[in-house]
Amino acid sequence: MHKKGKEGYVLKSQMKALLEEESKKLAIEDEIENQRAKVTTTTPITTELLFQWKKKKVDAKEARLAAQQAERAKYDRMSGRELFLEHASLFVDDDDAAEYEKFERREEPNVPEQKALS
Repeated sequence: MHKKGKEGYVLKSQMKALLEEESKKLAIEDEIENQRAKVTTTTPITTELLFQWKKKKVDAKEARLAAQQAERAKYDRMSGRELFLEHASLFVDDDDAAEYEKFERREEPNVPEQKALS
């Protein structure tokens, strides 16, 4: 009889060895505690430290994005969104573009399709 394990199907004869191996492994909580004990330097997190860290991350991201946009703009390779945000006056909608009343919906006549003879 076969049972499906992580590695696929496992024979009953191999199941005992697998169960022994699994029982020797530490529980995930114990593993986390062991790793946490290995950490020697800790800094207590306060709201001020969190906001300083977050501000630094946001500033770094904005600087990286600004540098990317400047690089792309230098070679005239801006996306449509970047162009719109940079020069919104270039994108002017026609006044008549949204007048749906001018368009009439026509029904296509039902023309039976002819099947190609092969």
